Amino acid sequence: MRRVLHIWQSRYPWEVRIGKISRALAEVGWQTVVLARQGFGEAADATDADVLIRRVGPPGLCSTPVPGNPRWAFAITHAIREFRPDLVMVRDLPLALPAALRARRSGIPVIMDMAEHYPEAMRSWGKYAASPLARFLVHDLRIPDYLEARVVRLVDGIVVVCDENAERLRDSGVDHARLVVVRNTPEAAFRSAVAATPLEQRQNPTRFGYLGHLAEDRQLETILVGFDLAASRNPSITLLIAGGGESEHNLRAIAAGLNSRDRIRFTGRYRLEDQATLYAGIDFGIVSLRRNVFTEHTLGNKFFDYPALGKPFIYPNLPPLCRVMSEMGCGVSFEAGSAESAAAAILAILDADYSAMSAAGRAAISREFNWEVDSARLTEFVDRISATVNR
Repeated sequence: MRRVLHIWQSRYPWEVRIGKISRALAEVGWQTVVLARQGFGEAADATDADVLIRRVGPPGLCSTPVPGNPRWAFAITHAIREFRPDLVMVRDLPLALPAALRARRSGIPVIMDMAEHYPEAMRSWGKYAASPLARFLVHDLRIPDYLEARVVRLVDGIVVVCDENAERLRDSGVDHARLVVVRNTPEAAFRSAVAATPLEQRQNPTRFGYLGHLAEDRQLETILVGFDLAASRNPSITLLIAGGGESEHNLRAIAAGLNSRDRIRFTGRYRLEDQATLYAGIDFGIVSLRRNVFTEHTLGNKFFDYPALGKPFIYPNLPPLCRVMSEMGCGVSFEAGSAESAAAAILAILDADYSAMSAAGRAAISREFNWEVDSARLTEFVDRISATVNR
């Protein structure tokens, strides 16, 4: 059996995309070893299903995932020597440079899973603006851009989540043959996890819901104010905000000052096993993102999760989202950052044919936007890169 060393900067399990990739590779004869960051209370070694987990610790500052951290450099080198992988895959930018350098030194092909346009993502996240040092490194010196430019020259293959990011990399000189688009589409097990809402209960759908991380780049204050405006015209609608994150306190404070506050519910962080119940409790989904260079080069899993479960949804009019929605036909767009536009989208989707939009979304997922399609593209790419790299 061939073996892949998958390097991940945070805790594992759970991380949805790495889990899906591991299962897809297992189906074609690969065993996955995940090198992840150790959290408090976690053992240094573990097993999840057929995935071996080796954790880098101790928890805290010493295991910060940055290129110059000697703990990560040693851990990557040791994992390569111990497990003798046939392929190294590294998720995102923070550990891509040490992973690529050590894989090349050992004659092992290396693929970067570029799940985000990471330099622009960092500039959109509040934590890199709050600290003067981080702001200087990320915003002024643009260190992440330098790292990305170096890494893309070192790795043998790059996986991206949308066409827009692939085009950006091609424009910067990356050869088309070294790129593949593997979207954040749902597995069959996810699609069957939430029972379809009986038709008789869809005659007056009113429950809106956002499930996910509460971060500044999601611009959920626009959704809250937009919902309040829409609720003044349709007092039957409700809003669920499920998840936690850096914006939660501020969002709760905004909601507390709205006229519709009694119809807005926050769950805080939720367990993975509660996800199906939360999805079942909404009629309409919400995708919300701030318009910037980062969000114009990404396509998150919620854009596919809602239609997979038959939930029409509203979304900001960003290029990747509008492009895919032209094939899905199950959502209503709004101007990113405009509460008035979000309110209009809420009211418009309430007036739309719910059953027709639900069916269109499910059909699009079944036809094209599913993990079976994307995993086949991934495994073909992995096999091709592994077979053609000759050091």
